[in-house]
Amino acid sequence: MARRDQRTVTGVSPDAEEWLSSAGPPPDWAVHPDDDPVVAAPDQVPAAATQADAGHAPVETSNPDDVRHLLAEKISQIEQSPPPRSDAPRRRSERRGAGRRGAVTASSASAEPTDAELTEQARAIVLRQLTGAAKSRHQLTVKLRERDIPAHVASSLLDRFEELGLVDDRDFATQWVRSRAATKRLSASALKRELITKGIDPDFIEEALEQVSEDDERAAARELIDKKLRTQHGIDWTDRGQRDKVTRRLVSLLARRGYGGGLAFSLVAEAIDEARAAPQD
Repeated sequence: MARRDQRTVTGVSPDAEEWLSSAGPPPDWAVHPDDDPVVAAPDQVPAAATQADAGHAPVETSNPDDVRHLLAEKISQIEQSPPPRSDAPRRRSERRGAGRRGAVTASSASAEPTDAELTEQARAIVLRQLTGAAKSRHQLTVKLRERDIPAHVASSLLDRFEELGLVDDRDFATQWVRSRAATKRLSASALKRELITKGIDPDFIEEALEQVSEDDERAAARELIDKKLRTQHGIDWTDRGQRDKVTRRLVSLLARRGYGGGLAFSLVAEAIDEARAAPQD
């Protein structure tokens, strides 16, 4: 719609025209996209204006009632027009967005867990960890930290598990050495490194390693060598090059299990000498 100061009615007196102009432009919300930039419809214009539009000479009128009547009808028409439809969805979406943001903020504030709730969550995590195999306190602490359990909650809960005997680093170290020495044939030094990475107290480690003697280590190492030699077929033990190749492989195998170089070379040489002395197929 054109600005109101551009809307003049033919036949309106200069005083009335000045009064209309002083009203200023209509507010933006009152402008409807379907409004035509023309003056009022013919049935809303006084007879004097209709005659002027029909080509008759303009007839001036100084009757202020006619001017007020025309202006009142036009303003009423504008006010009754709905606001632009393009604005309505935007306002509704903004209200919906604001509502969602408010709901998220409220829910975030109310969803802050209490220490009691965190303790229950931590207890469930620890019980699941202990179901498959025993764990050290350090292992469980790391797992709880990964699950965002506060340190004070984790410490208090693990203290309670220790009181009940469900977490026992001394017993864990003892069982670990016994199992790994028997199944993996690991040396005492390899077992010690593993227990250190699991956060076991040094005193508990030394106590657990007392289960493994030097004779036990030699026997475990020799068992590894003999098992590997049984898979070496077609070896000419009189060929020095082939003997050296087998020696390197066996020494590397023992080194990966934590056995020192001196013990490894000694035991490998002993086993190869026995293989050379044995009758060949």
